[in-house]
Amino acid sequence: TRPRSRQWSAIPSGSRSSTGSSSLTVPSATNVSARAAIIGLVIDAMRLDPFYPDWFLWNAAIVYYPARKYDAVIDAVERMREPPLDPLLFLAASYAQLGRSTEAQATVKRVLALDPNATVAKFAAQQPYKNPADLEHYKDGLRKAFLSLAAKPRREAMGRSGRHAAETLYDRSAIARRLDTF
Repeated sequence: TRPRSRQWSAIPSGSRSSTGSSSLTVPSATNVSARAAIIGLVIDAMRLDPFYPDWFLWNAAIVYYPARKYDAVIDAVERMREPPLDPLLFLAASYAQLGRSTEAQATVKRVLALDPNATVAKFAAQQPYKNPADLEHYKDGLRKAFLSLAAKPRREAMGRSGRHAAETLYDRSAIARRLDTF
């Protein structure tokens, strides 16, 4: 079983669609009572089912992020068995918002391994935030996370001659294209 934490705060507040997917609409960051209700639901659900599925954690991350509880987002996503792409994006954005660029960079690499065509606009369009400010906050975190890839140059050996050249880990122009489509 997974270790339990007292800081959990989310579960889907919507219903299940006919396809079985959760339809979650996240209340505004300013709607404290709605967030508190979601927090209560998640805590109850996780207490009742100690073998809860990963989507409990994923929905916790969705609610924690606009509340700026980045450590809770990180905890939720890291506790997932095999986090899919969307939770990894929230993880990268949370690391970036906390200024943890090394972790943000490593997480963005995982995202790009799953989706080489990842862009901020592509993933921001899929988020269920009602409040435009919450969506903009998410996009800001993703921009910071993707920019972390361009921040640190790497030196690589050039053949047997022993010469080195400073190269970035990823092509800076490719990163700029990912960020240009806001």
